[in-house]
Amino acid sequence: TNGELIIDNNNVAYSSMTSIVNGTYTFDSITVSKKSTLNITSGDILTIGDFNIKEGGIVMQSGNITINNFVLEGGGTFYCNAGEFKATASGINIGNGGVFYLNTKLSLSNLTIVSGGILTHSQQDADFDLEVSNNLTIETGGKITADGKGYPTSSGPGRNTGSWGGGGYGGSGGHGLYGGQGGIVYGNMIEPIDLGSGGDYSEGSGG
Repeated sequence: TNGELIIDNNNVAYSSMTSIVNGTYTFDSITVSKKSTLNITSGDILTIGDFNIKEGGIVMQSGNITINNFVLEGGGTFYCNAGEFKATASGINIGNGGVFYLNTKLSLSNLTIVSGGILTHSQQDADFDLEVSNNLTIETGGKITADGKGYPTSSGPGRNTGSWGGGGYGGSGGHGLYGGQGGIVYGNMIEPIDLGSGGDYSEGSGG
């Protein structure tokens, strides 16, 4: 066997992340849990049988990984930032409480998002690029979302121009109280590729 790697921070938050010494490695399994963070850097090439991210575990990926079985659930977070992410023909599942941040290009054969699972991208990162060749399954309660992931409050091409105004994009931002103007229209409503603008900070959030 190739052994297993367990990263467990005993539910102590805000500790430094764990990095693997640059190189090529094969593991039967890797488990990241209990508020620990694993940093897979650009110098890493990993082949993993079972990859488990749960119970507040966080993985930051910039290196190359090949995975047989991917489990993301129960408060686990995965950042796919760069490098190559290869899954077996069965694809990957984003489980209940799992959040997958896609900030680069990702090609999968199959993707299932169960109830409570989320696929999104980091705020102000417009590199989300997903291709699923066979089946994309989103169960009731699962979602692919970019809500609040655009420009921060009161910024962007369609930012508000008055107090409490909404941010614009494919349509004008809503007017706020006391005559506050919403943001202008820009981008493409049918095939949106630009980030949304943020509304006024008093009542809103990022675009």
